[in-house]
Amino acid sequence: THFYFAGGKKIVSSRTMGYYEEFLPPERFCRIHHSHLINTEHAQRYIRGGAGGTVVMKDGMELTVSQRKKDDVLLHLLQK
Repeated sequence: THFYFAGGKKIVSSRTMGYYEEFLPPERFCRIHHSHLINTEHAQRYIRGGAGGTVVMKDGMELTVSQRKKDDVLLHLLQK
């Protein structure tokens, strides 16, 4: 699992994303894809398109949203 922090710091962990998903607060963190779990407080916007769309983070990183996760992601982002 790769973690990307505000300010550009990156660390790697041998634990699975599912492990972290279990204990991170669900009101702040959202699984947007099999490969991505985001802190919704750092999400800048959502772009429609493709199967699930894209989330743009405050640092400019664009992450694909899976079609299955789209509805959950939109609910999380609307609650911010």
